[in-house]
Amino acid sequence: MKIECENNGEEKGEASTLRQVSVGLVVTSSTLVVGMNVAWPCILPKMQSDPEGIHITEQDISWLVSLSGIVGMFTSLVTGPLMEHLGPRRLLLLILLPVFFLWMLLAFAPNLSLIYVSRVGLSASMYAISTFIPLYVAELSQAEIRGAIASLTIITSCVGMLTTYTTAHFLHWRLATALCAAPFLPLFLLTLFVPESPYWLVRKGMKEEARASLLRLLGPRADVDRALRDIPDVRKDQVSLLEQIKLLKRKEYGKPVGLVLVIFLLRELSGHNTIFFYSVFIFQRAGVGVDAFLCSVLVGCVRLIFSGVSVAIIDRAGRRPCFIGTTVTCFLAEMTSGAFLLCDVTGASWVPVIGVLVYVASYGMGQGSIPWILLGELLPIPVRSVGASIIVFLNCLLLFGVNFVFLMAMNILSVGGILCLFSLSNVVLAVISYVWLPETRGRLLKELENICSDNAEDLVVPDHAVEKGAYTNEGMEEDVAKTRL
Repeated sequence: MKIECENNGEEKGEASTLRQVSVGLVVTSSTLVVGMNVAWPCILPKMQSDPEGIHITEQDISWLVSLSGIVGMFTSLVTGPLMEHLGPRRLLLLILLPVFFLWMLLAFAPNLSLIYVSRVGLSASMYAISTFIPLYVAELSQAEIRGAIASLTIITSCVGMLTTYTTAHFLHWRLATALCAAPFLPLFLLTLFVPESPYWLVRKGMKEEARASLLRLLGPRADVDRALRDIPDVRKDQVSLLEQIKLLKRKEYGKPVGLVLVIFLLRELSGHNTIFFYSVFIFQRAGVGVDAFLCSVLVGCVRLIFSGVSVAIIDRAGRRPCFIGTTVTCFLAEMTSGAFLLCDVTGASWVPVIGVLVYVASYGMGQGSIPWILLGELLPIPVRSVGASIIVFLNCLLLFGVNFVFLMAMNILSVGGILCLFSLSNVVLAVISYVWLPETRGRLLKELENICSDNAEDLVVPDHAVEKGAYTNEGMEEDVAKTRL
């Protein structure tokens, strides 16, 4: 359905969905580095067994895996202010080019020290991208396709993960690592053609540049002036980083940031990153009757497939039911896998493998992508950058702790005990989400500003009321109201 209005005698029509999807695909492809960096530790067993390779101890493995959390803590704190100073597009360009050289350094490092250096650099890039890309994508997408485009971050991350798992299985570890560098030079060049966030340009007082950005993003037929008028000018609330921190004391700003933070932390305690980081080690220690590297490839395939399903349903079923449903399924899958491993049922070694794959499928369908979508949707615009930095910082702190102690805990509790322990976090997460998580599907970014305040109207926008071509503007709110009448 088109939105048509008269503007200086010229009829305006649909915003270009193709343009937004194309731009979104380029921007979200930067998360390839996330998937590759998460999956790269599956190469470590091959490095250990390489007689001509670099000597790596089990303690080195713990540090190489968990140091990403330490790096992420510091990276996330500076990413928000950097994004506000440079702009998300410029920051993305500054990250992509070094990523290529860091992968090449990791592939051909002559000693362990350079492996640590390259892992630190790649981890910094990964968490910088994880911090601001959800915000950038939300500001480049209209309401009706925002969830699907945001879910592409998980798709591209899964592609990176699956590619790394597969090449690690079939190729020498140095060649497999070098291939991780391949996408980032072309991606850097494509990003040169991506428009800057119109929201950031408005925040900086560059209205004409914001209008040009919207024109590139929405196309010449869209009502760009109307879209520009809808973007809130919050410069008075964003004087400095200190001012943003002060705003968090106000309930309408602090409550949504706190909710998203709790969701991220409980999801981290459910062990999702541990399963992806240590997939080969988990299957080896569990003693399943299937090749551990093949299991890791299956993990990557399943996550990619069901992340694709998530893109198809996220703007139809809604964030809230998808997240709660997949969280409950993750609990059942982890508890079942852990129980069978603890009981050591003869002839049932396939059950834990199926359980882990079910967990990965559920994670891909909702639990993996929706928190990042909420990061871009629920955080109020005046505190978006500092709120995202705080959330990712604390998430990285917890990530480091969980990953660093995992191998030691696995030796004490066994794989089965660890999975049962992880599953309990999903129970708490499901309950909190059921009680406090609002539905954000089909809602405008302006409307979501007050969704967690006490005076917010509990508005559920029906599917038929979400008009194509609207880009978070007041006119769409009027159209929705007329549709209800």
